[in-house]
Order: sequence, then C-alpha cells, then structure tokens
Amino acid sequence: MKHTVIIDSFGLFFSSFFAMPSMVTPSGEPSNAVYGFCRDLFSIINDFKPTQIFCAFDLQGKGFRREIYPQYKANRSETPAELQVQIPHIEEVINAFRILVLKSEGFEADDIIATVAATASHENFVTIVSADKDCRQLLSDYVRIYNLRRQMFYDKNSLLNDWGITPEQCIDFQALCGDSSDNIPGARGIGKKTATELLQTYNTLEGIYENILKVKGKRRDYLVESKADVEISKQLVTLRKDAPIEIPDTSYAGYDHDTLSVLFSQFGFDSLKGYLAPKIIINNLIPNTSIHSPVSQVASNSHPF
Repeated sequence: MKHTVIIDSFGLFFSSFFAMPSMVTPSGEPSNAVYGFCRDLFSIINDFKPTQIFCAFDLQGKGFRREIYPQYKANRSETPAELQVQIPHIEEVINAFRILVLKSEGFEADDIIATVAATASHENFVTIVSADKDCRQLLSDYVRIYNLRRQMFYDKNSLLNDWGITPEQCIDFQALCGDSSDNIPGARGIGKKTATELLQTYNTLEGIYENILKVKGKRRDYLVESKADVEISKQLVTLRKDAPIEIPDTSYAGYDHDTLSVLFSQFGFDSLKGYLAPKIIINNLIPNTSIHSPVSQVASNSHPF
C-alpha cells in the first residue's frame, strides 16, 4: 500500500515563522522560518517514510474564488517583512529535499491538496500535513490530517467529536458558519452549535431550506435573510478536486545531501547538518504499519485542533 503525504507549504512555513525564535543568516538576513521549515521536512520524511511526498503551493493572482466574491480574503493583513524576505527560499529548500512542488494558476493550495487527496484508496493512503480546517471535508477512510505543530492526527472520528458532523457535511457546515479569517460571510447569527443542530436534523443545506418552515424562531429569519450569502459561501469553501496538475507515480528517492549541506552552510544552519549524516537515500522503505492502518485506528487518540 502506498502512503502519499501532501504538505500545505505556506501554512507550514508561516507557522514555522511564528513558532521559532528570531534567527539570522551569517549575512544578517532573517532565517527562522526557513530553519523551522527544514526541520519540519526532516521530521515528516523520517516519521512517515512516505512512498510519495508533495508540497502544495498557492500562486499569486485573484483565483476563481475572488471572481465569485471580490471580498474574499480582503481582510488579510500584510505578511511581516521578516517573513516576506524568507519566502523566496521555500522552493529552493524544497528542491534540495527533492520534493515535487504542485501548483496551478487560479487554484489555491487547498485545491491542490484536494486533488491529491482524491487519489486516496485502499491502495493509497493519504496524509495531509496542514492545520487548515478547510481540509476537513477531505477526510475519509483513507485520508487523514496531521497537525505538525500539535503533533496530532485528525480523522473522521475527530470531526464527529468536534463538529458533530461527517466529512460529507463539512462544506454545508462551513457555508452556514462562514469564516471571518477568509471573509466568508455565512449565515448571520448562525454559529457552530446551531449549524451542527441543523445538519443533524436536516442532513444537508438543501434539506434545511426545503424544511425552512419547520425551523423555529430567529434561526429561520437568519437563514432566510442570509440565503444568498450562504450559497456564495458554499462555493467559496468547496475545495476543487480537479486542479490541472500532473501527479507522477514515482516514489520519493530521498533528499540531495550535498545541496542541502551547501544551503545549510549559507544559512548558518550548522545544527541541521547532523540530520544529513550519514548519507541516506530513502527509497523502497516500507512505511510503519501504523501509517497504513485504517484512519479510525491510527488516530484513536487524536483531538480537535
């Protein structure tokens, strides 16, 4: 059985920046996010020993969601300057790790992740490395999420315990709740608890509106008033599984020892050189059996993010 790992690259890079103390290269440039990102990649490779590993990226530009709703993510704050200057090094590092970058114009990293997750089956187990709750709609018997910062797996059981719904209901749940961080409106006055109760009763968004006269009090008013926003929100939160990317069937063969050694010298990452010795080509390794067990078993001790 294959084990594919797909990484939310910018999400992991940004979290590295905020998790690591301030660091600079020998030339005085900020480097903490790059250092943390490299350490995270070593951890992912060594712990999961994936058959395949990919890094998903966003491309600059409006994308199809901004065309649907021009205010989408309009409230995002500027990237800190100390982080901005480190971004050009991301793909440089990933290339040295010999990890394939997947990206496509008009699509977000989450859509790339969704497209890779769609390949999951009884012959291909997929682990998504991300802290983004939008990926919860991708969970299945063969897809799980790993929050590296918290070192927690998240699966279908975690979702049920957290939001009280199934992965198939995630899109409708998020359409109702909205998301202030992405400026997705949702239904005014409808929070997580109410959204869960509505979906547990009527199963889908369509079911809720088909039975709108049965919904009592202010809830019905909020739903009726917000119907247009909810419909737009559903389009925004739905991850596309058809991003035009090529997913090769080749196995991960390990990082480029010499190139990483040179990069670590340039960045002043002497402590990371210990990860490189001895030279190892990670090829034809059999992943831990726990990685290939059903998600409900490997994540029995998982908790909501």
